[in-house]
Amino acid sequence: MTTETKEVEKPNKTPKQETTPPPEPQVFLPADLSKFENDVMKDVITCDYARRIISIHDEVNAGMADVFIRFMNYLEDLNTSPIIIYINSPGGYGLSAIPISDRIKLSSCEVIGVNIGLAASAASSIFLACPRRYSFPSATLLFHRGQFGARRNTPDEVKISIEHRLEEEEKLFKDFLRITGWSLKELFKKIPVDWSVSIDESLKLKLVDGVITKQVKDGFFYKDKDGTIFSHMFTTTPPKP
Repeated sequence: MTTETKEVEKPNKTPKQETTPPPEPQVFLPADLSKFENDVMKDVITCDYARRIISIHDEVNAGMADVFIRFMNYLEDLNTSPIIIYINSPGGYGLSAIPISDRIKLSSCEVIGVNIGLAASAASSIFLACPRRYSFPSATLLFHRGQFGARRNTPDEVKISIEHRLEEEEKLFKDFLRITGWSLKELFKKIPVDWSVSIDESLKLKLVDGVITKQVKDGFFYKDKDGTIFSHMFTTTPPKP
């Protein structure tokens, strides 16, 4: 008697297909930013990564706004310590200042603006976007309406250009109006020409929180509108005068 042996059918194994992992998102490292900054924007904006200081020291423009936002993104990714913005700028393009101001307000870190020399025109808008604002004793805060020129000649085109200009000015002066409680009409009466705001008037209008009297390693001492001396340490919650 013969027994037939049936071959056991082996399950048909389909080879696994290797999947390529998704590419990791690009991250701008300090070296990348430093190279870009040194090659292109070093005369306009720089960043001290160790002290978390972004310095704006020339004209506000679209390229500078792009680098500023990259600096902010990187510093926020590092930790939640305060970011200090030093400003010494004659201003520039108002439309380029608007995204910088928006990025400051969207920051998850405390942002401290320090006027070290001049915050004029578009730069004043950036300065006022900072939740905490301080000034060196001899620094200048300057406002004006900027230049206007209609590219078209027909009455309707000129009217539209003026309307767009007014919308831009409302965005640029939004923080000034919020801080002071003024109306846009009141401000325009003040700035038919350049308006250089004195330190005392800046304190009175709350455009600055204090005047820096001494710089120390982890912060600074400042004087408020009543002449009282306070300390602002970057490692603690800032005191309220």
